[in-house]
Amino acid sequence: GKTDEVISRIVRRNQMKILGLLEKSPQEFSLSVSGISPNRILQLVHQLACQGLVLSSLNVTSASDAITGYTAEIEVSNVN
Repeated sequence: GKTDEVISRIVRRNQMKILGLLEKSPQEFSLSVSGISPNRILQLVHQLACQGLVLSSLNVTSASDAITGYTAEIEVSNVN
């Protein structure tokens, strides 16, 4: 599928919520996600890499409320 669809599917599979997904160019994507565990964020990054997306930037922060848990700003580039 298209790269943005692949990203969305992987985020949902990791039981995380997409806060934003931006296609900066046909090869570059920026996304914001939230989830209950920072380990899930790292699993997400690993699974994105397995789909041919190289991590350019990762910023994980603790959210202000316990329900959200953590948010992450992620930038990836498609190497295919």
